[in-house]
Amino acid sequence: MAVTASRVFDFSAETTPEQVKAEIERNFSKNNPNVGKTQSCFIKEGPQTYKFAIIHEILDRETKEHHHNVLTLKSYKKFKGGWEHQEERTFTLDDENIDEINLLETFITNFRSYEKQERKSYGLIEKNDYEKFSTISQSELGDTISEILEDADNYKRIVQQGGLNLVKDVVEWIFQQKNTEPIIEQLNSLDIDTLKELSTVAGISQINKIVEIWKENKNNCSEEFWQTTLTEYSWIISQIFAAPVLLYKEKAYVGGKTIDNKGANLVDIIYKNKFSSNVVIVELKTPCTEILGGEYRQTYSMSSEMTGAISQTLNYKHQLQQNYVSIQMADRKDVFEVINPRALLTIGNFNKELYSHDIKVEAFELYRQNLKDVYVLTYDELFSKVEILKSILQNGK
Repeated sequence: MAVTASRVFDFSAETTPEQVKAEIERNFSKNNPNVGKTQSCFIKEGPQTYKFAIIHEILDRETKEHHHNVLTLKSYKKFKGGWEHQEERTFTLDDENIDEINLLETFITNFRSYEKQERKSYGLIEKNDYEKFSTISQSELGDTISEILEDADNYKRIVQQGGLNLVKDVVEWIFQQKNTEPIIEQLNSLDIDTLKELSTVAGISQINKIVEIWKENKNNCSEEFWQTTLTEYSWIISQIFAAPVLLYKEKAYVGGKTIDNKGANLVDIIYKNKFSSNVVIVELKTPCTEILGGEYRQTYSMSSEMTGAISQTLNYKHQLQQNYVSIQMADRKDVFEVINPRALLTIGNFNKELYSHDIKVEAFELYRQNLKDVYVLTYDELFSKVEILKSILQNGK
């Protein structure tokens, strides 16, 4: 706490936003012995107002096992004299009796879906452009445009001048069509080299898109964001494994009656081998999650988040093996196998935390190379594999 002549601040002016966030987390644990794991992230970073989201686990007083979660949103203002907590803008949600956190998440998800659908259904156009369009379509010029397009030479020149913008419009139009047979017939008329080139361009386009997402979200600390992103681009994780694996389930319960949504343990993503149906467990943290803990003699220990994530992943594997028969019996149509399943943990940012620190790199490598049942991969390593795939598609090597 910092005190000036006129007011009392919660933190001094020299305190960084990261230090404020860390202190908020510590205060939750310090003031309540029943607090378990705590995670936080920035919702808004300045320039004056900073907003934080903190989720902390409440443990049962007697058993010290998980009881429920609490989500708290806090707001601070940074003045010249220090940081001031905006108490009136703080509120909490929990999932103890009614799952308020899930209700909020569902509301936001539904709102986003509705918003996207509205945008698709009602394309926006500037008033001036609409007036121009109406004038053209209702005049003799509209018929003139149709006549121009019917001429082969004119059509070719328009295609050449339209270039990439025209390609984008055509692709969007293709995906809006319900009857795709005429489109397929036209594609079949292309020679094999052209089709290969088209496939390569489409693949590179997808890769460029996910690489751009990574570059813009390296500091995104939301597990839900990375869960959604890596589910949408599920082929990224598929590239890691030698065997052909496909996305099988997301947010899959591994300790309950069915693998879809009933039980106690929720694993982020499950992949399934295309041929053997054996599953692969994928647990996702965030690029912000710390890999290493403190310095210990001449090396470094792993962070509590790292060791906790390893234990969590191993527990998911154990629960899935233990409950496999009951889960499979509950849904006999959805066949999968659990034969000593592999487990992947994606966590942290190698370059941000370990780069140029030989002792830290050595400590991390010694730890993960000695893990028998969990394969640990950092986010930047994962997306580096994507960059390699892009190079192969572009250059053939």
